[in-house]
Amino acid sequence: MRYPLLTFGLLFAWVLSAQSPYCGMLTQPTGSFTVASNQTYASPVNAFGFSLPLQLDVYMPTGVSATSKRPLVLFIHGGAFVVGSRTEMAGACEEAAKRGYVAATMSYRLAWPGVNLFNLCGNDINEFTKGALRATQDARSALEYLYGQADTYGIDTNFTVVAGYSAGALTAINTAFIDQAEAYALEPSAEGLGAFPTISGIKAVISLAGALSHPQTMNNNSDKLFISAHGTCDDVVPYDSGPVFECDNFPAIYGDAYLQNKADSLGMSRGLLTVCNGTHDITGFLTEALDSIFFMINQNIHCNLPVNTQWHVKTSPACDATADLYPGCINNDIADVHFMKPLVVPNPSSGDARLTHLPSGSTVRVIDNLGQVVVQAVADGMPVALPAAGPGVFMVSYTTPDGRHGMLTWVVGRN
Repeated sequence: MRYPLLTFGLLFAWVLSAQSPYCGMLTQPTGSFTVASNQTYASPVNAFGFSLPLQLDVYMPTGVSATSKRPLVLFIHGGAFVVGSRTEMAGACEEAAKRGYVAATMSYRLAWPGVNLFNLCGNDINEFTKGALRATQDARSALEYLYGQADTYGIDTNFTVVAGYSAGALTAINTAFIDQAEAYALEPSAEGLGAFPTISGIKAVISLAGALSHPQTMNNNSDKLFISAHGTCDDVVPYDSGPVFECDNFPAIYGDAYLQNKADSLGMSRGLLTVCNGTHDITGFLTEALDSIFFMINQNIHCNLPVNTQWHVKTSPACDATADLYPGCINNDIADVHFMKPLVVPNPSSGDARLTHLPSGSTVRVIDNLGQVVVQAVADGMPVALPAAGPGVFMVSYTTPDGRHGMLTWVVGRN
């Protein structure tokens, strides 16, 4: 009898040590927040040769302080490194802050002398590259500033998420994956741009209609969670691979579908939302995307559970019929395709818990270490209550109405 108890004790201690203090939290947009606007974080020299003060806005959940900190999400706007404003990400910051994250949206250096706004294909690709690298430097500087003000803004610097849309997504990926040596080796145009601040604590990347020029920079970052959302009919940033803006004179870049396959080959935790027939503008799907994204972040970086999820929504045709040939886009509509893996929260628990994200009509069984069924239930679309049957390690199995099966481990400690 001593060995099962020892095994349970070791397992319980390991699970507790592996999880962050935020496991089972930070998923529901129910909280309030305050905003610190127009905070200057750096004044770098821009492409026009003069110093440019850069600012960010910080969204803080009510109650955060130097002694009550929360994880950080940095959102980066799009605009081809030419145009755009940090206010475009205000809605995303609000969604994050309502869930309990400290969120920030930043301005960064844009454009260059002689940029052609009316014929983007007529620009020098090297200027776009330098614009992307400047944005990456600025994002690192923004994080450096926020980390330095962690007590002021109530930031837990151990758990950072970088997120962006379009050019901002490319910037977020580079911020998490590329270091200065790689930037100089892969992009000769990086020489002369100055230092890339070194940043720790980045646990997850969110790419909304994003891409990467050099997927090999992912090779040494398999410990990070990588989440994407992308439309199959995107003619600005390719869903899979191709030139940006469909400019034949530009080299190929690699969109979220390609990068997710790369992440899978590296064994990374990952999630991909494919918007079937979707264009570059996927903002209409961001509410659903953010709900699922924050669930996956909690499951992976806070509860230390693996994530490998693909889901899709379908919109009206926006390009030719070949869009339906993408995996998962055939003969499905928006009501049938969304399925997130369930999660027991809190886990470990000192008492009762609940099983989330199960379709109505799913059957649930809780099995103890003797193989006895101690709880049986049917989901009604709400979280399923799991009454604790004493301390121990339990298996929670479920079957959905369409035949999908799964099993989770639930650890219950003593009160």
